Amino acid sequence: MVDGKDPKQPHGSNHARLSEQAAELVAAMKSGQSGPTAGRSAGPRQVSAPPGGVRVKALVIIFGIVVAGGLVLLGVRFLPVDKTIPDELVGVWRTEAPSHADRPFEVTKTNLIFHTGAADSVVYPILRVRRVEGEGTTLYTVDYEVEGARFEFAFYYRVLPEESIQFRNQPQLEWRKQDST
Repeated sequence: MVDGKDPKQPHGSNHARLSEQAAELVAAMKSGQSGPTAGRSAGPRQVSAPPGGVRVKALVIIFGIVVAGGLVLLGVRFLPVDKTIPDELVGVWRTEAPSHADRPFEVTKTNLIFHTGAADSVVYPILRVRRVEGEGTTLYTVDYEVEGARFEFAFYYRVLPEESIQFRNQPQLEWRKQDST
């Protein structure tokens, strides 16, 4: 009996039964209950979680992720930074190129010194040293500070055929270490 009509019963009895169900429904609505089981014990009902609970849970998860990410970033900031200049780089480096012949640079264990002419030079403290080993060369990137701003000095160091440095941004210039004798 899907549509409320039973072919075995006369038309009037279906009408009477529907009227009875409608009356039960109206009575249930007045008493605060609703649905076809109004007034009868329906047994245990499944109650869904209120939508606010889901939002609170999502916010707590998002907050946790943000806090964890912040702690990771903060922790990375305080990791030890490699400031070690290898001994083979320490010294004064010169080029034979006429445009830079009077402008050597010097690498110490703690500073980069760029000679800007005759007797003038500028000294910058080294903040970090990174190195990437290559085939026959090593790429060094030295971070240094100029008036509170961070800059990079990147160059390739080669041992063979002779010890030399080539700037990453000026590979045509070759710099050689000045003899200390």
